[in-house]
Amino acid sequence: MNKLIVAALLSTFAAGVFAEVKPFTDDEAYGYLKPSDEHVYSNVINAMVRNDAEASLQLNKTEMGFDLTPHSVKKIVSDFEKNEIVATDNYANRAIRIKGIVKSIGLDAFKNGVITISGEKVMFGNLVASVDKSAEWVRKAGKGDKVDVICNISGYTMLNVAAKCDSALNVTKVVIKKEYGLGDRFTLPKSQSSAAIAIMIKMSADKLSEPCASAGNACLRASMSALDGKQIKANKIDPRLSGWFESLPQPPSGNTM
Repeated sequence: MNKLIVAALLSTFAAGVFAEVKPFTDDEAYGYLKPSDEHVYSNVINAMVRNDAEASLQLNKTEMGFDLTPHSVKKIVSDFEKNEIVATDNYANRAIRIKGIVKSIGLDAFKNGVITISGEKVMFGNLVASVDKSAEWVRKAGKGDKVDVICNISGYTMLNVAAKCDSALNVTKVVIKKEYGLGDRFTLPKSQSSAAIAIMIKMSADKLSEPCASAGNACLRASMSALDGKQIKANKIDPRLSGWFESLPQPPSGNTM
């Protein structure tokens, strides 16, 4: 789901609009685009989203501007030590990416999962993160491991920062799906980005069915090849679909989840 590929798809579909042709209704577009194999559709989406999420984490932002700049526990704790009121306001309602070292993994009094990420102090000045104890990344983590998480900070308690966290990869995948208006299952696209991807998956169904029996690297390679903006020009696009596509908006962006 490279930005250039999506841009090429957008320009290709927009170029196919004819003013004298009545666009598809939403129901007609849904019937036209509904994939013949929902499993393949889901695998294509998940393979592409994972690839985009990994690239976004390397760049510290998504294509649509979600900030993934890493923060240290030491800096966050320092902000709360300096002025808890101001720090609470600054970190409220924000998704904060944090990289650090696991100090401990355990359960709280209610048997919920907790990971403490070191802030370089012995008894205090750490991040105490509430986590899903069934999550694969949590069960694989151990004391001394490096972790990359995205957190919603909930407060400053007993000289430690409290937060609810998930792996940075998991959260970034959710963010990217939201940015592009995508889901694991097909629904009527609500934006040009999601519509372009749905159209290309539909038109390339025969090429994707075998490699996308699972959401692995073979599916990603086949998807990226099928979603080449140059190849779509060789296919005839129904102008009624183009008219419907042109009426769709672009999705919003920003650090909201």
